[in-house]
Amino acid sequence: MLQFLQNVERICSQDDVPLQELRNALKVSEEEPVMIEQNTLLPSRISDWFTLRKYRITGSVVHRVCNFYVYKPSHPENIVKSTFTSAAMRLGFELKPKVLERYEATKKADNDEVSLKKIGLLIDTQYVFLAA
Repeated sequence: MLQFLQNVERICSQDDVPLQELRNALKVSEEEPVMIEQNTLLPSRISDWFTLRKYRITGSVVHRVCNFYVYKPSHPENIVKSTFTSAAMRLGFELKPKVLERYEATKKADNDEVSLKKIGLLIDTQYVFLAA
């Protein structure tokens, strides 16, 4: 895992990386997504989570990617490399456990069977530029 992370960081952090080289760096085998998801679930592996999602399109940046156009005075790398946080995001992160607990309790009170499960980073083997 460490070698994979170092390779991704080394190649993806360069300027003007050929597209095929970038794809190869982000490529994962059929088994790796399971390992990545399990490893990024652990709090001690939060830096791995950031490294693995840093060069991929995630829910946090998909709106900016879809609304990007060539005539905008923004560089494409600024879209995926930005690390935007706000007071609302920090509050959401802090309240997340309580909100999930309340959601689960509400669903159970309505007799809706729901089971919440914490997961790590998800990467598709075919579309390796996407992560969730």
